[in-house]
Amino acid sequence: KQPGGQEAGKTHSSILLDANQKFIAFGAKAREQYFEHDETGLFFENYKMGLDGNLDSAPSATALNKQSVPLLTVIAETLGFVRKEAMEEINKSQLVSAVKVEEVQWVVTVPAIWKDKAKGLMREAAMKAGMITSLDSNNLQLALEPEAACMSCETESKRMKVGNTFMVLDCGGGTVDITTYTVVSTDPWRIEELAVPSGGPWGSTFVDAQFEKFVQDLVGVDTFKRFKPSAAWVELMESWETVKLGCNEVESFDSDLSKAINFAPMFDYLEGKTIASLVAAYNVRHEATLQTRRSTTVLVPLSKILHFFRPVVDKIVKHVSDLLARDPVDYILLVGGFAESKILMHRVKNAFENSNTRVVVPLRPSLAVVRGAVAFSLGRGKQIRSRLARYTYGFRLNESFNPARFPEHLLRTVCTGTRNGVPYRFVQGHFQSLLRQGSRVEPGHEATHSFFTRDTATEAVLEIYVSGNPDTRFIDEEGVAKIGSVRVPVVGSQSGKVVLAFGKTEIEATAVNESTGQRARACINYSFSDL
Repeated sequence: KQPGGQEAGKTHSSILLDANQKFIAFGAKAREQYFEHDETGLFFENYKMGLDGNLDSAPSATALNKQSVPLLTVIAETLGFVRKEAMEEINKSQLVSAVKVEEVQWVVTVPAIWKDKAKGLMREAAMKAGMITSLDSNNLQLALEPEAACMSCETESKRMKVGNTFMVLDCGGGTVDITTYTVVSTDPWRIEELAVPSGGPWGSTFVDAQFEKFVQDLVGVDTFKRFKPSAAWVELMESWETVKLGCNEVESFDSDLSKAINFAPMFDYLEGKTIASLVAAYNVRHEATLQTRRSTTVLVPLSKILHFFRPVVDKIVKHVSDLLARDPVDYILLVGGFAESKILMHRVKNAFENSNTRVVVPLRPSLAVVRGAVAFSLGRGKQIRSRLARYTYGFRLNESFNPARFPEHLLRTVCTGTRNGVPYRFVQGHFQSLLRQGSRVEPGHEATHSFFTRDTATEAVLEIYVSGNPDTRFIDEEGVAKIGSVRVPVVGSQSGKVVLAFGKTEIEATAVNESTGQRARACINYSFSDL
């Protein structure tokens, strides 16, 4: 049982490392060991959110004691723990020879709104964790979390008919992922994306952030600064978690109802103050009605707790409303850890359930992604008939100098080189589009780019870029970002092509040296070598 009496479900994303950044414990054991036995370790929570941002520089994760560690290290230690636990569990049932790591198909789920670089870091972390031996290994499959979740909703999908539309509203701890689909076949189950995935940082941890502001206001900034880096803070958050999961918005109609939160973990940091005196001062400052029970418990009115939820839930409801105004759906599947919240469930149903749209919450919504990941992998993602391109994808290209065709060439630096012994002039930095944003692509959809190398070349380095503008011309335009590169061995002036396969969770690349006929799967390097 978890705190509050609910059945054990999805493990908390908490990890404890030692001073040398090596693994000690994960999940509930990490929390327990940190606040009961060892405050000297590096304790991390909700660190996956570090991938939902700008990854131009090496991302880091900050421990509770404010020490920073490369995010790649923290995620790799997490996946290393998963690998070890999984292999032990698998081999418990083996009667003859043990299963080896390289014989296992690993599935790692990622938010749909993550950029390609974040997916690349997950591959690097998996390799560092010993799950795979190379970045381009087929033994690791990334699955988008809302896509995996809709694979698990078997009962709900059986009610749907060809032509029905549905939204997967995946509300997790850090992010909210929203995808919409049209049913194109029920036997076998096949769907296609109706709109580009969207979402934002509106997970349950942002409700926790509102509670954190409340605690800081209650005890004072100085006391809070001493308290926050301690193991006692983790213990207080355990108490808050119980209250958060047990709240029901319907109860708010009882104006006298309050929820008890145990503040005993703070005692050693109050420096002579009492919980009662802090509560009294808070009530005066805010004209509030907090109460105390005994010397350690604060009774917080339910209306105040609902106030912690409101800014987060309001953003979710507003975003979903905007999406439904453009693309109405027949069903909304509410899944993810945050979907266990009765407050969120109540607000979503109240806002969107009507004669045209049904809101469905599957049994144990927090486990929908995990269960669905297995089905997604067994089908190799074939359940998704087509997706919409998130961005415009292209290559950096050295284009022959041609001001008649490209007037911009007159404003750019002109370079010189030789090809097959013949001098030529060229302009660097062209964006050669391969796939436009919003294009519908089926799994395996291929975009091909041919290239020619100079006489002195030993390899062709093809840089891959993304842009939010389908009409991008040069890589230095606003909104263009490099997501990686493909390296192809060549000898002098040769011709070749790179084939990028879209339509799956990740971009897959194949390189062909047309001069030699050599063909190989190319590795997309997401530029994390400095991590």
